[in-house]
Amino acid sequence: MAVVVTDAGPGTAGIDTSGLAPDDARFVEIFTGRWPADLYGFYRHLRDTDPVHRCGFGPVWVVTRYDDIYALVRDRRFGKGELTADQLDLTFLEDRPSPHPHDRTSMVFLNPPEYTLQRALISRAFTPKRVEEIRPEIEAHVDRLLDAVAERGEVDALEDFAFELPMAVIGDLVGLPDDLRHRFKQLVPQNGMFMEPGATPAQIEAAARARIEMFTTFGQLVYDRKRAPRDDLVTGLIEAREGDARLGRREIIGVLILLLGAGFETTMNMIGNGLYTLLRHPEQLALLQADPSLVPSAVEEMLRYESITQMIGRMALEDAEVAGVPIPAGHHVFAFLGSANRDDRHFVDPDRFDVRRTPNDHLAFSGGVRYCLGASLARIELTVLFERLVRRFPVIELVDPDPGWQPRVIVHGLRSVRIRVGEPSPAVVGPAATE
Repeated sequence: MAVVVTDAGPGTAGIDTSGLAPDDARFVEIFTGRWPADLYGFYRHLRDTDPVHRCGFGPVWVVTRYDDIYALVRDRRFGKGELTADQLDLTFLEDRPSPHPHDRTSMVFLNPPEYTLQRALISRAFTPKRVEEIRPEIEAHVDRLLDAVAERGEVDALEDFAFELPMAVIGDLVGLPDDLRHRFKQLVPQNGMFMEPGATPAQIEAAARARIEMFTTFGQLVYDRKRAPRDDLVTGLIEAREGDARLGRREIIGVLILLLGAGFETTMNMIGNGLYTLLRHPEQLALLQADPSLVPSAVEEMLRYESITQMIGRMALEDAEVAGVPIPAGHHVFAFLGSANRDDRHFVDPDRFDVRRTPNDHLAFSGGVRYCLGASLARIELTVLFERLVRRFPVIELVDPDPGWQPRVIVHGLRSVRIRVGEPSPAVVGPAATE
């Protein structure tokens, strides 16, 4: 049954969508980080009625079906391109200041062949083999964090281990000094606001300051490693070569900023979303506690069910089409990975969370030439954490069942995930329960 989508009217943060068609009003809400309560119902409505939707406020398209997105991310006619405010007929953007420009040497803004070369160089210093070699360190980090959780009993999982674990891991890989890691906890999300369409002038100004500070810090780190190489990612990036090609200093700094954000903030929210989803399905938690060998499968289901990357953007580099719909060169396409991962044309009963789901070829890490470089690292971190979590604590439960979502679109994550852990209560383990 199609979802009835009504006009949102004047929204929060001074955004008025009253002049837009109903679906376009909902898109503006999503683009500015105001997630609708029935997000997945809205996706279903689009997949059923308008799977390649032309937005009415600019050269923008939205794609929501799995097969179409799978083909799109592998189509070389689509690549990276900037969508500027003056291309969009949205009144709330009229007074929005232009953001401080990103360093365009970063691979996130490049297209092949420049992108391909930079990715090849980075991959040599960030291989799955190298990632697997650090599994014992990941296990040690997890045990240390869960010791602290056990001592406290009730924690905010986002703050107390979902942040700490990936920051420790990526910090070790990069060689980021311990005394800077908590500072980067603030800098990374501040810098990320550059990419948020709903960012305020104050947030854009803070993003500019954060990027300058990060660039300066990593610039010093690159300088230090050139003088005294170590067995870390920075040295690996400095030494990486592809024939005569190598990364320049600005490119290395851009890569480090990108990897820190991807390796810390995205993984942090993968943990938070996955734990929240698991604890809202106690019967699935019980399956994992009874059989921890299901954890790798459960991790894939967490990634599919509540994807932290709900959408990605591409630009048509030439005239192209999606599902037979013509897309003119220069037009922008938003592919909703969160919708693809709930598409009933591809997944059986997609709105059911099932830790034993197989096959599970979700698109949480995108696909094609831009498949997430850090996917193997994220999978190891999540698998180690959840294996040890379900083995260690007989009781794991949510304290706040509805914490709300962060008002951001680039990273779809929760505001908090407060949990309680411990042993079963006496009423559960007493004689009456064992008769």
